Amino acid sequence: MAEGYQRSKLGVDIEAFKPNLSQNVGWLTGLRWARYLGDSQAYWGLAAFFGTPNGRALTYEYLTFGGLQFGWEMSVAKRATLEWDILVGYGQGEIKGIDLKQNSYYVVQPGLAIGFKLGQGWKALFSTHYLHMADAPDFSGASFGLRLEFKSQSNSKFVND
Repeated sequence: MAEGYQRSKLGVDIEAFKPNLSQNVGWLTGLRWARYLGDSQAYWGLAAFFGTPNGRALTYEYLTFGGLQFGWEMSVAKRATLEWDILVGYGQGEIKGIDLKQNSYYVVQPGLAIGFKLGQGWKALFSTHYLHMADAPDFSGASFGLRLEFKSQSNSKFVND
């Protein structure tokens, strides 16, 4: 591996979110950045999400969470990939109509995605996740979505090397 060799990726998520069986389907959108560990397919990074847990206006309700993400991806065919990831961090949500406001210092979101390489570093992934907010059970639930991701590669050396 050449010195200064770095690979990273940036992704945008749009997800349908179902907090629990008694509530409507909401939506989440998020941004992910990750850096690969050397030549491996393992990565670490940061992710942040926001949206509405029941699909109403953001002025009426909101859900935000984010933190560190860790993951691993593998090629399953020439143009297809499989990816596992987990996000660990903080989150909070509020629904003003029923005076519900909860936050959680312990958020875990494991997930699985299957992706298709589009070319020139671009990839589209179909993902499923489960958001667990330990101190905010009304905002925990499953999500299904689409992620558009760009993977960059750099073989440049740092100036002082």
